Amino acid sequence: MNPSTFRLWFQAAANDAGVPMTFHRFRHGFASILIRMGKSMRNIADMLGNTEAVCSKRYAFLDPDRSAKIAQDAMVQAAAEAERIIRIRGRK
Repeated sequence: MNPSTFRLWFQAAANDAGVPMTFHRFRHGFASILIRMGKSMRNIADMLGNTEAVCSKRYAFLDPDRSAKIAQDAMVQAAAEAERIIRIRGRK
């Protein structure tokens, strides 16, 4: 189904039901629920058709502990990679 056709269908169904909801709001609500359930940011990004970086930026505030752990893990990986490069350059 064409995405704009689906959005039109969704909006018509929401209007008919008297629910003040747009597909855009539904999508964000769905992503927020998945994040609070601890689902993988990569999987959520795939479902939404976004990149993991876009989703992380948009939804990081929902789980600050998880965001801090992801940042800490990235820093540890970057430091390990920097040490590896320094060791390799030191051998030359």
